[in-house]
Amino acid sequence: MAVSTVLPEQTRIWLTVAAVVALFVAIGAVFVIRDLPHRTVQPPAEAPVVQVQERALPQAAWKITTFAPSTDGKLAPPDARAVDRQRAPLGRLVRRVFDALFVHTEQLDATIAEDFAPAAAAAFKRSGAGAHVTGVTTTTVRRARIGIQGAGGARSAVAEVSIRAKAPARGASTLHRSTLWLARGDTGWQVVAFEVDQGPLPGRKDGRAGPRRGHKQSKGERR
Repeated sequence: MAVSTVLPEQTRIWLTVAAVVALFVAIGAVFVIRDLPHRTVQPPAEAPVVQVQERALPQAAWKITTFAPSTDGKLAPPDARAVDRQRAPLGRLVRRVFDALFVHTEQLDATIAEDFAPAAAAAFKRSGAGAHVTGVTTTTVRRARIGIQGAGGARSAVAEVSIRAKAPARGASTLHRSTLWLARGDTGWQVVAFEVDQGPLPGRKDGRAGPRRGHKQSKGERR
């Protein structure tokens, strides 16, 4: 059985008017919302990461002396000029090698590979000289005397180096003495031989000045 409902005409008119009013209200709300000021909410920024670096241990200033030994005390002008040109490169090499030994030990392998001839490099690594750990050693003396052979254009030199170092955390003091024989080739200076004498600082607890337990002496072959 079909059922149909017919609304009176007056009721239909009122429903139509109500629908129209509702439509205008909706449109007005859209315009009001559109005209409201927009605000973008940013997520809270992460706190910046602060890198905290440990305070570096104090290191003694380098004292480097260069000279040109001569039998008669006088070099020919070309040889004297050659010696003067090589003072700074030799000083830089000595600082680089011994800073890597006692201060920046993470650079030691690269420094030896660059500044030592292959045979001397292998022997120097076996010597066990240096501090071995970065950031635990402070130096109280860093001194070097470099003699440059002037004859022949300053192509050979000998460096005598003395280092006094201590590890404050352990209370241990070390005396290091080295002699480096150097030769200058087409690529610059290299260590071709060495002698190393390293051990506890003389005059410490046992009062003796001779070699002690842990004392190291090493030599690299001279060419």
